[in-house]
Amino acid sequence: EQALVDLIVGTSARQGGSAAADEARPVEVTLAPAGPAGAEDTPGPGPGQHVAVEHLSDGRLKDLSFEIGAGEILGVAGLIGSGAEDLPYLLFGAHPALSGTLRLGSEKLDITALSPQRSVRQRIALVPADRQLLGLAERLTLWENIVMLVEDEHYRGGVFHRGELVELAREAVQRFEIRPPRTHAVTATFSGGNQQKALLAKWLIAGPRLLLLHEPTQGVDVGARRDIYRFVKSAATLNQTSVLWVTTDFGELAEVCDRVIILSEGRTTETLAGEELSDDAITAAALRQIREVR
Repeated sequence: EQALVDLIVGTSARQGGSAAADEARPVEVTLAPAGPAGAEDTPGPGPGQHVAVEHLSDGRLKDLSFEIGAGEILGVAGLIGSGAEDLPYLLFGAHPALSGTLRLGSEKLDITALSPQRSVRQRIALVPADRQLLGLAERLTLWENIVMLVEDEHYRGGVFHRGELVELAREAVQRFEIRPPRTHAVTATFSGGNQQKALLAKWLIAGPRLLLLHEPTQGVDVGARRDIYRFVKSAATLNQTSVLWVTTDFGELAEVCDRVIILSEGRTTETLAGEELSDDAITAAALRQIREVR
């Protein structure tokens, strides 16, 4: 399988090395300070922080609690209807919750009072499954999408420093390997994989404390998928970003995550880590819970 992937994307031939070595190559993803200047409730950049979700409930999730360490990638697996697909949107304030608390380091946030605007100020990032509808402004240029969250850092003395933002976007395009590297092209003209990399770049250059991912490799080719794995792992390793990764691709969870929790009927039923973390083990755990419920 790996040989076929190399032939499709040309990784080994292009870089003169193996695909494994390419995936291990870290990427410095933070290019700018996070948070708008002068925002009193915006945390400044700093080391990663422990994340804890406590007693989260909505229509499907029932008193759900779990923790994510600084720099840890936590996967969430569950069959359709388990509530797993709701989790990123609840923690971002995009869907209403009935109860729950989110702890970011020493800060305690009421999840029922969260909104997307407040989450952005708190440096919580969401990469939604539907990037065209919820993730990107496709009619804007690539550079406008990428720097959307750091624009205020380049507004000083009543002057908007557009050139600085364009240069920042150019650097991001290079680091995130977006092709073609045309910062002034309309975002809708790029392939799905390159749009997804632009969406990740938009969030990661702002230095999020918590990165929420829902189906982050949906509809992208194998080359872009490999790049996305590397970018997220780099954010976790270098920036100590806490990552929540939700997908129905259990093989993907086994490949990229440090731990995986299994959800069934809105509750955590099992946790897998270390050598027990595999596609087959995650699938078996998810199906086992369904059989036990029935």
